[in-house]
Amino acid sequence: MTVRETAPLLGVSAASLYRAIAEGRSPVETVRCGSRVVVVTADVRRVLHLDDALSPDASERPEGRSVRESRPQLHEGNGGRHNAS
Repeated sequence: MTVRETAPLLGVSAASLYRAIAEGRSPVETVRCGSRVVVVTADVRRVLHLDDALSPDASERPEGRSVRESRPQLHEGNGGRHNAS
């Protein structure tokens, strides 16, 4: 996915997500292909709990929250990757 496609899903602007990636605090894993930055789609799905959202039972989502309530925040110091720990 592109950064421009991903940013609205995370509730931030593309500029904010590009800045977070450059500063190593992106909530999703990214891969650099030359000068292009590509966001790993599987990581977006994981971060947004989309696989859980497809479940018929909302109680299976972490803390029973909706996808919107589960949106990640941009954070610092992980080299552009979100750690599940």
